[in-house]
Amino acid sequence: MLNHYARRMCAVNEGGVSIFLKKGMTAMRKKSALFLAALFLLALFAGCSGGGGGGGGTTPTAAPSTPAPGGSTTPTEAPQGGGSETPAPPPEDDSPYNFAIGKYATDAEGWPLEKYEYELPLSTTDEVFTTMTLNFTPQYLPEGGMGDLPMYAGMEELTGVHMEYNVIASASFVETLSVMEASDEMCDITAGFYAYHQGSSLNQAIEEELVINHYDWKEYAPNYCRWAKDYEWLEGMWSNVNNPGFDKWIGFVEFNDEPNVSTGYFIRGDWLDELGMDAANVYTYDEWHDMLMAIKTAGFENCEYPLQVYSNIDAYVNVWNGFNTSPYAAGAAYLRVVDGKVNFNGMADDDLVLMQYLRQWFVDGLISPYFQSLSGLEDITADVTNGNCGCAFFSPGEIAGTEASCVNPNARFDVMRKLVRNRGDIIHWHLDPDEFGGCGASISAKCENIPLMVTWCDWAYSPFGADYRNYGPEGVYWNYNENGEREWNEIITGFELGSGWATICYLQNPMDPGIDAWTRNYKYPGGERLLHFYDVWNEVLDYYDGAYNYPGAIKLSDDDNAEINNLRADANTFFAENYVLFLLGDKSFSEWDSFQEQLNALGMARITEIYQEAYDEYMAA
Repeated sequence: MLNHYARRMCAVNEGGVSIFLKKGMTAMRKKSALFLAALFLLALFAGCSGGGGGGGGTTPTAAPSTPAPGGSTTPTEAPQGGGSETPAPPPEDDSPYNFAIGKYATDAEGWPLEKYEYELPLSTTDEVFTTMTLNFTPQYLPEGGMGDLPMYAGMEELTGVHMEYNVIASASFVETLSVMEASDEMCDITAGFYAYHQGSSLNQAIEEELVINHYDWKEYAPNYCRWAKDYEWLEGMWSNVNNPGFDKWIGFVEFNDEPNVSTGYFIRGDWLDELGMDAANVYTYDEWHDMLMAIKTAGFENCEYPLQVYSNIDAYVNVWNGFNTSPYAAGAAYLRVVDGKVNFNGMADDDLVLMQYLRQWFVDGLISPYFQSLSGLEDITADVTNGNCGCAFFSPGEIAGTEASCVNPNARFDVMRKLVRNRGDIIHWHLDPDEFGGCGASISAKCENIPLMVTWCDWAYSPFGADYRNYGPEGVYWNYNENGEREWNEIITGFELGSGWATICYLQNPMDPGIDAWTRNYKYPGGERLLHFYDVWNEVLDYYDGAYNYPGAIKLSDDDNAEINNLRADANTFFAENYVLFLLGDKSFSEWDSFQEQLNALGMARITEIYQEAYDEYMAA
């Protein structure tokens, strides 16, 4: 299956995340660990002693010179050596560093009031640092590695920070990181540490001084702090990774510059034209059902089963949310809170109603009887392009290529909004817009100049730094068009894997600290149509309140997480083997209560109890 996380990287996909976490992972850590491991393309293997940074490239654009808010522009000096305590800023002198600490205005709680623009270069020293990272399409890197790409080379010239990029094969990343941790030879920066670290909780990784507690160094990172503060309403979705209010940050995550709801279903608009129907007029699941039945009855092309459904039914947990739950078939993995009571998908009254609903769609012949063999886009591409399927799950970035590949040259896919059971309903669960773009990076506690590495990371969140990392210098990958708007050139639009893959190969990618300016993937003629699809999905924010969401700010203890991990395997296996049988008709709905009882006996009762106790304690605080 095309990895959900990787698909988003190429303007393709974003979505759900399981609450069942491995050894202290937060929910978003689980998302990246599972999704990144599933599909990252093979990268080059190199140890941290190898060099791939710096040198060459085109002359970068000049950084703006903006006065620092709330203070002078005189830099402070970096302390010598590593450590995990935040030093007080030393007296200002002729330091070789341009740090932000002490140069920006804050609120009463110490949070920056606005983004900070750095005076460049950040450093004038000859220090050399190392980064352990991934590149998703390493076969397109220059011989000298990532550091020879124009953006990365230009970034070194702008910041004065000399970085060697050590690109590790995805299949070897976990093992390589574990070896480096054990040998005390971690790179100065490790991309995706929170997703790939094994063997202890994230809190323990900080306590063991594998990585710094980035919270302790936040005064050196005003831009990251401002982004984190702006997204504080998520109530700790990333728990100890990034949110204000928690005193342990495992790293600097990549933020989306604009929150969005980013995936959903598309339907053959050219067929609807012939039927006198319009996807824009569909608001409810019943209306969707009737539209699919009309397509099936009309017998367009080879369409016998008009709706594409993957083996886990609701792969990204963002289609059936109008029922305030999900038919995610791989496990009872997604938490809800209804009237103060904690439960999981697949285990509530709403779930029985939804499964009965889906069973009827299956009986009506809307869903292929072979859906269990469909695990991803590659499995349904032939059916979609040949006209065997008229409604499929895509991201906007896949539509143009899919339409061009269809046997029918007039094929057109129209976007479908997020649906409800009845017009006027409010959706209460699991449709928050995506605000996080990728893994970001963590700094080693053994780094010899932590303030400079924090500053280098924070520059990627600054207005100029974020823009530069997403687009690179003018004239290399982009130029201004006649309307004064950026537009990609042939290097990006002609990339054989697609423009989205090109941007994360050559520019800001999800393993970098910084900002994902995701709308960049549509800066080419015709891209505005694809961007409009996001507008349709984001309409749901007008009829969504998240009232059933389990608070992300709740953090379980390491002992609770360990107990959940010990219990969940058998329960999830039983769920995955039996839940789908209700849809297929191999189990009668008279067996639903017995199914629930067996799940509880296998550990779901205790797991629910743990989350309930944590919820009650949180609400009482």
